[in-house]
Amino acid sequence: MKEHLYNFIRITLFFTLATVLQACGGSSDKSPKYTISADTTVVNFANEFLQVSDDSHKVEITFEGNGLLVGFAPDSQPVSWLTFRTENVTANSASLYIDVVDAELINANLYDTKLRLSTGDVDKVDLVHYDIDVSLLVWQLITDSEQLSFRGTLGDAEISAQSLAITSETNLWTAESDADWLTLDVTEGTGDGVIVITPNITDLDAAQLYQANITLTETTTGDSKQIPVELGLDRHYLFSSQSTVALSKLANISATSKSLTINTNNATAINWHATSDVDWLNLTKTSNANELLVSIKTAASFTEAQNNAVITINAVDDDGMVDESVIAETISLSYYQSDATSKKVTLEEITANNNALINSPTLPHIYVGINNQLSVYHQYTGELLTTIDVSPADTLLEQLIIHPDGKILLAKADETVVAEDETTSVLTHRYQINLVDNSIVEIADATIEYEPIQFVSFSGRHFVVTQALEFADENLQRIFWDAQNAYFTNQVDQALNNEALYALDLTDSSFKRYTAKINDFTTQSIFVEQSHQYRPELLEENQAINRFIVDDNDTGIYAISPTSEWISFDGETFTDNGLLD
Repeated sequence: MKEHLYNFIRITLFFTLATVLQACGGSSDKSPKYTISADTTVVNFANEFLQVSDDSHKVEITFEGNGLLVGFAPDSQPVSWLTFRTENVTANSASLYIDVVDAELINANLYDTKLRLSTGDVDKVDLVHYDIDVSLLVWQLITDSEQLSFRGTLGDAEISAQSLAITSETNLWTAESDADWLTLDVTEGTGDGVIVITPNITDLDAAQLYQANITLTETTTGDSKQIPVELGLDRHYLFSSQSTVALSKLANISATSKSLTINTNNATAINWHATSDVDWLNLTKTSNANELLVSIKTAASFTEAQNNAVITINAVDDDGMVDESVIAETISLSYYQSDATSKKVTLEEITANNNALINSPTLPHIYVGINNQLSVYHQYTGELLTTIDVSPADTLLEQLIIHPDGKILLAKADETVVAEDETTSVLTHRYQINLVDNSIVEIADATIEYEPIQFVSFSGRHFVVTQALEFADENLQRIFWDAQNAYFTNQVDQALNNEALYALDLTDSSFKRYTAKINDFTTQSIFVEQSHQYRPELLEENQAINRFIVDDNDTGIYAISPTSEWISFDGETFTDNGLLD
């Protein structure tokens, strides 16, 4: 800014001097005849508000005289948004370059000034002039979105419209779409305006990404800007309320069946069929069309304690043929059988790291972080099954987070690094551990900013959620974050049958309920919206909720709280039922 102000003062002083020289005298009848002309008398610039401009205009000048002077005309106002320079100067010609500068610092409006070209005899103050009018129109068509994204599933009847708000001064503008499936309720206006944009998906017959542009044009200048629009029609998925099932039978325990809810992201129900890769499972559709009962056949015999199976849920047509256009669901099942009696097992001389103990969702395994290692113990026998070296020596493996399919474990370890000057810093290592083959990959380029707390599942796809409600993939690449409404939480839970997500806001001990839209094709594969917020009425201002769970049918919250242990939900309203009996 100092340099810019200096140049402005210098130019102003120079042409004030030129004006004074001009006023001191004129040509006599015996003076040589001087001439000057250029290939234009008007130069118009236009620039979008808040945008950097690199506009430049070249003017060709011819003259007869002793040299060439260029500056602001005495009857015009010098301006800071314009610079000029001469090149290719000869005895009677030159090229003048007029440039727009710092246009992003100027409010939307129409600005003008005048440049004066002069030649003649400076010593005798005998000059002739040629003026060029220069204008700059700073036009404003600011939109509240730089990109519009519509999400739906193939076969949806319709997708909700979205609004695009335009902020402008007094600019005349037009709007148009380049796609037949995108309609605008307003196509022209003056100043501020709102356009309602509606996708028509009736004739779209493929699950894919559709792209379009809305072009906003400033009428006076013809300048325009584009707002990209994407429409993702998601594929059809079948997905289970649980990705894994763990069954067991011991002398004193019998957990040999499990009921699963089979859902779809399709607008209408999909007929489905369940199969297994083993012969010792019963797979039964109950009277509830979207419920599958999985059970162990009573006559089955097992020679080994641990038995694994894969259940596949396929869409089928009316003839019972598999519909491959629908993404099938696969469910991992484990069945542990033993004649032993289940009893409390004490693991001697084991000190787990902080947040470093977690159960497998499918196997009778417990994963424990001990120092820099991951140790795997059998849930029923207490046997140490394996130990994996994960992080550097002298670090603690912490923050164990297991994938819903039980095949991947995320963990982290903080390493203290000592520099040459003996200052220390903390280097955070994040790991992805494959629990099938015990291989380890360090995640070196995670884009989340906050600590992950667990996996969540929507429409058959899985995401990591962090303590600030960032949503990321299993490589900790952030996909979605509503930063404006972010807060800290230490716990989330899902109602498995409808996938409603609940988070505890630590700032005021309130519950926030979320729904999510998932799409394989849009820029953000997940979009999360808050549907409800509730703080229990009986909870006093200085009281807090420690832990909570949500029932699978999204009808109640059960919490560890001094006043509010059971909170019911009817789909719209929460009710604080106080303490449990």
